[in-house]
Amino acid sequence: MSEFRRLFDLVFKFVKHRKLRSILTTLGIAVGVALVFSLMSINGGLQKYISDSMEGMGTNLVTVMPKAMLNPMSGIIPPFDKDDIDALDNLYFVKNAYGLSVSMLPIEIKGEEFYQMVFGTKSGMTKLFSEMESFKIEKGRDFTLSDRGKVVMGYALAKTYNLAPGSQIKIDDLDFRVIGVIGEIGNSEDDNSILIHIEDLWEIIGVDEEYNMIYLDVLELKTEEIEKALEKSRDAEDFDVMTIEGMMEQVDQILLIVNAVFLALASISLIVGSFGVANTMYMAVLERHKDIGIMKAIGASSKVILLIFVIEAGFLSLLGGIMGIVLGMGLAKLFVLAAVLGAGLTTLEAVFSFEMFIITAVLSFIIGVVSGYLPAKNASRLEPVEAFRHS
Repeated sequence: MSEFRRLFDLVFKFVKHRKLRSILTTLGIAVGVALVFSLMSINGGLQKYISDSMEGMGTNLVTVMPKAMLNPMSGIIPPFDKDDIDALDNLYFVKNAYGLSVSMLPIEIKGEEFYQMVFGTKSGMTKLFSEMESFKIEKGRDFTLSDRGKVVMGYALAKTYNLAPGSQIKIDDLDFRVIGVIGEIGNSEDDNSILIHIEDLWEIIGVDEEYNMIYLDVLELKTEEIEKALEKSRDAEDFDVMTIEGMMEQVDQILLIVNAVFLALASISLIVGSFGVANTMYMAVLERHKDIGIMKAIGASSKVILLIFVIEAGFLSLLGGIMGIVLGMGLAKLFVLAAVLGAGLTTLEAVFSFEMFIITAVLSFIIGVVSGYLPAKNASRLEPVEAFRHS
């Protein structure tokens, strides 16, 4: 034990003696580690955010969308109609089928005009949403069948304009009274949503019984039977049936690919940093020929010389790793702050775990050991006479 302590004391002395070179070497590792660590924490945060959001939607909710909504190259696809709704509503495992209409409309609130997506719903559909953990009426109430000229607002939009039940807004120059405010969901699109009675929306946009999406409240997940029934009703397979599990699988695959690409790019910085460690150790060997010769002359074995330089390389890289972890935490939190301010993802957070800290620190040390092994091997092979001759 005392032997290792002397080795570490000697390594620390060498590192301290060449402060500037040691700092520059550790910075090279720190940049790569910071990128890797921040990407890992951001990816973990995104996975948690999406998982929590989808779990709040419930496992018995099925969404049916035209293919054009997921693939713009599909071309123009006719909207769903009442026959499509009835075909799905008649399936024995479907409790209720709800249609949703969506349109971008001019909004006027307290003299300020802008365009916003407006969702046309029915009372039963908002009841379905209200059963989700992420969708709750915080102020006021939900729609009833007779609620025409009424609107339910998202949390952020109501907060921005200080709206409450009883407030008035204009949608396409028509007066609407706020009857409810949805609690904060955590993303900008939902928190700025505007919901009106679907028949009001149809009158505004001049259509009758047209739906952009269909939501199914089911007892069992039978996607094949849903597809068959809707394909028979529409005489075309121009739609996609999405379950929560399917959405989560697709999102996980996308995040996995994105994470792999970013980690591959970040690994380039680690490789560059490892070359910096190797270069530093080669320089250290050249500068310490005399020290190596003295240690060999007084009985130090090649193994001890090898350990000194390997430990020094690992120590420098570990310091860089620790610096990179701290920097990576800062980068991840800055990204989350930008996401909150820019996209309104208020529930997004960077995920840090004890395992991440340990894995990153160990990885940093291993990179240093591997990078410093060849210079250390060269140092251990020097003979005392040769070492003195080149000093």
